Amino acid sequence: MQRAQALNPEAVKHWFDLVEELIVKTEIRRENIYGMDESGFPAGEQGKQCVIGARGTKTQHKQGGADRDNTTAIITICADGTSLCPTIVMKGQGFKEAWFRDNVLECSYV
Repeated sequence: MQRAQALNPEAVKHWFDLVEELIVKTEIRRENIYGMDESGFPAGEQGKQCVIGARGTKTQHKQGGADRDNTTAIITICADGTSLCPTIVMKGQGFKEAWFRDNVLECSYV
């Protein structure tokens, strides 16, 4: 809600002024501009959860246990239209080489 309220003509003009000053005037090439986003996903059965919010309000809160595992996906795109392989982050204690054999996206791992 706060993000939507912050989107006004003055804020948009300021954003494009910054883009012009920091990217256009310094001649940063498209292939050197990246954007990324990460999203977290709860794994499997999450047990009981509760949504709390006062009647008539738009703001609600979700409450659940804090001991849940989460999987994170990181997606990166380039201004020239290309993209990097997605990165998936999962809880783990070790890595087996066999898990990586059928890596159809040819993603790297650490």
